[in-house]
Amino acid sequence: MVKAKDIVFWIATANFILALALFALTQDQLWLYLLVGSYLLRPTLASFGVKQARVDERQMIIHYRSGNIAYGITNTVALLFAAMNLIEGKSCYLSFIMVVAIGVVVRVLFVIIVSRRFHNTILQNLQFSIRAALTYFRKHLDEWQLQVHYRSGNIAFATDIVMAIAYTIYYAAHNDHTFEMFIGVVMTGLASKALFNVLLVKDYRMAASKMIMGVGLLVALFSSFEAGFNWETLLIISPGLAIAGLGWLAKKYPRVVGSIVLVVTVALLVIIIGKGFRWGQIETALLICGPMVVAAICLFIPDRPSKEIETVESVT
Repeated sequence: MVKAKDIVFWIATANFILALALFALTQDQLWLYLLVGSYLLRPTLASFGVKQARVDERQMIIHYRSGNIAYGITNTVALLFAAMNLIEGKSCYLSFIMVVAIGVVVRVLFVIIVSRRFHNTILQNLQFSIRAALTYFRKHLDEWQLQVHYRSGNIAFATDIVMAIAYTIYYAAHNDHTFEMFIGVVMTGLASKALFNVLLVKDYRMAASKMIMGVGLLVALFSSFEAGFNWETLLIISPGLAIAGLGWLAKKYPRVVGSIVLVVTVALLVIIIGKGFRWGQIETALLICGPMVVAAICLFIPDRPSKEIETVESVT
């Protein structure tokens, strides 16, 4: 949680409003990528050591950890797409490999610079970087190494997203449908970071409520953009607002809402896939239905006492 509204907050807010305004005026979805800058601005700056004092330490650790998890998921998706295109004999597989490779290079360089290990051999630098990057060895790292691990992972994640966006714009400009796969890489990375940002707090009922409301508001927002701005828009966005309402009710009636959300998710999945089994539809189904399923499961997990939650968080 940000301790006070500062210049970073206002830059992110202005960027958010600008992205929505440009999209509304031009109906070009590429402008929505400016929203990524608003979302990743503060944790990325904090990873570079900028404006760290303005951020709550516990919340920033959650941002760091979710960024590292999202980094691994993003690389996995990019490599899967690379393998699929390689099997099909398409040369664009190199673009997906480049996304992963440049992220790894940036991470290694950050570790080398921060640790000031310029005098070490390339092999020693690489060994330290890999050890800091692997979550499995986290328990073997001291506090400083753990900070390097977290910060380098977040910077590498931001690099992956920027590279994927650049390739999306490139392939879209050349009318190559490969851009849909890069949209999948971007959306999967951002969605996984947002998802784990909420889950790592370990308050599952609140996490589920936020996820459902977030999905509902996004559905309403994009439905309004597609429909334009008129009186019929209110009717078109009503399903999204209804989903957001379920998220609000989830705090009081978790299991009832969890059951309803599962039914709604199945219905949404049928509607989305029914429009065509293409990459765009598959990505939409994953981004909407995935968090809904996770949220429904969270609503069936019994709440723990607040003292226990605080104890677990202090340990992690």
